[in-house]
Amino acid sequence: MDEIITHKDAPTVLTEIPRYTAPAEPAARALDRPRIPPLNLVLLLLTFLTTTTAGAYMNGEDVSFMHPLLAIAALRSGLSFSIPLLMILFAHEMGH
Repeated sequence: MDEIITHKDAPTVLTEIPRYTAPAEPAARALDRPRIPPLNLVLLLLTFLTTTTAGAYMNGEDVSFMHPLLAIAALRSGLSFSIPLLMILFAHEMGH
């Protein structure tokens, strides 16, 4: 019964509104350019290389990395496979 009396004595209007204090330097962090971690760049390049190699193999090219100049010429034929595939992957990841 004492609880009911205590609640009746409490004011019904909230007079003290809790305030959120923001961190001191949000503007400085907003101006910083976001950095891409080096591991992400390495993985992107490896994905591009492997999908281009797969496209070249599907086109019947012999991609041998023992002869780098011939491999570069052979990899050009795989770009028609890897670029659309990477665009699909990019669109999928941006959907997350």
